[in-house]
Amino acid sequence: MTGRTENKSAFTLIELLVVVAIIAVLVGILLPSLTDARKVSRQVACGTRLSEMYKMTVMYLGDGRGLPPLNNDSGEGAWQYNYLIWDGEDYDQCWGPLAKPAHHYITDIESLMCPEQTNEGHINSGGPNPWPPKDLEDTNSSYARRYGLTRKRFSDFKLPIAFAADIFHIPEVVRTAHEDSVSVVFTDGHATLVRDPILLENDLATPFDPLDNPIVAEIWQTLDRNP
Repeated sequence: MTGRTENKSAFTLIELLVVVAIIAVLVGILLPSLTDARKVSRQVACGTRLSEMYKMTVMYLGDGRGLPPLNNDSGEGAWQYNYLIWDGEDYDQCWGPLAKPAHHYITDIESLMCPEQTNEGHINSGGPNPWPPKDLEDTNSSYARRYGLTRKRFSDFKLPIAFAADIFHIPEVVRTAHEDSVSVVFTDGHATLVRDPILLENDLATPFDPLDNPIVAEIWQTLDRNP
């Protein structure tokens, strides 16, 4: 009987190391692309949420209302409370009337949150940013509404102006979302990502002061010029 030699193939250690090295190179090439793709996807989602918020606001205005105040003071400054959903007591300011359950405009609080935002004071259910709201504790959106629009309608503006944007009250907070830019929705309904040096190069202070109002006004005017 003739003996048969059975050939068995197997990876050598060197071949295995080569395969591992190739996989590592491919991961190194693809991972940044995947990260960039996720970032772009979240930026698109942010703009989409702002556009939806605009549509809800149009519905609110169509029901015979003007834009709600930024605070309970009729002489609102350029800054005060322009991202509030709940002021610790009621839904009467800024985004609150849109989110008020009885009004049925915004039913998902995520609509008022930028998916890129990581600042605890402006994310859904962050420690200092409770949802559902709690008495005496503010709940903030991660989107800021322009000042000076109380009781107005979008038809009051002949040219589109920036209506709402990611919060930009200090450069550090800008960096916690889109790093060097903000998503903006305009009074004609279109949304875009705006990158401008003023977002990261300004003297806004914390805690805020009325002296910051001219800087805030300048930032909104800059956003107007970036349609």
